[in-house]
Amino acid sequence: AVFLGFGKRAHELAWAERSGSDITTRAALSGYRLPLLRWAMLFLAGITVLAYVAYTLDTRTVAFFGTDRLVYSAPFVAAAIVRFLFLALWRPKDDSPTEAMFKDPWFLLILGGAVATILLIIYGR
Repeated sequence: AVFLGFGKRAHELAWAERSGSDITTRAALSGYRLPLLRWAMLFLAGITVLAYVAYTLDTRTVAFFGTDRLVYSAPFVAAAIVRFLFLALWRPKDDSPTEAMFKDPWFLLILGGAVATILLIIYGR
C-alpha cells in the first residue's frame, strides 16, 4: 500500500514536472520531493520482491499449496513492479499510474503470465 501510495504521489510530481504544471496545486504534494520518492520506491520495490520470494519459500506456503515451485512466479512479480515504476516515474501521463497499469499491454501480458504460471504450478501437476 505504501509502495502504491508513493507511486501515485511520484507520478503526480513527475507529470507536473514534465508538463510544466504548478506542483503546489495540491497541498498533499508539498511535503514530497520527486528524487526522494524515486529512491523510496526503488527500495520498497526490492523489499517487496524479496518478501514475495520469502513467502513462496515459507514452509507454511509450501505445505498449503503442496509445492515449492511458486518461487518460479517471482520474475513476473519483479517484472510487474518494474513496469509500474516505469509507468509511474519515467512515463507519467495525466491518468493515474494504477489506471495506466490496466491499460498497458506489457503490464497485462506480465499479469497474464503470472496468473498462468501460478495456476500451472498449483493445479498442473
